[in-house]
Amino acid sequence: MSGSYSLPFVINHGDKLAGFVAIATVGIQRFQTQLEGIKLPTLAIWGSNDRIVPLAQADLLVKLMPNSQKVILTNAGHACYMKETEEFHEHFMKFIESCRSE
Repeated sequence: MSGSYSLPFVINHGDKLAGFVAIATVGIQRFQTQLEGIKLPTLAIWGSNDRIVPLAQADLLVKLMPNSQKVILTNAGHACYMKETEEFHEHFMKFIESCRSE
């Protein structure tokens, strides 16, 4: 559901953002055309056991947005930040720092 809010915001206002963190974001296929080529630094972070949003969606997002990276948290589900909290925060903080330095 978050993708129905965050993806249109990225599409329409991405130039005002330093980065975007997509956590198992739904709706990527619906916005595929508009997302293609957006160069906003993006962290696509998914749990390896996500049963709600398949990992293929992370691959699609990374393919569409050339300045993106994918992180898969092993043994985590859809709410990957709850199962692998430390690892999630490590990747999140590293990404935030990289956005600050650009």
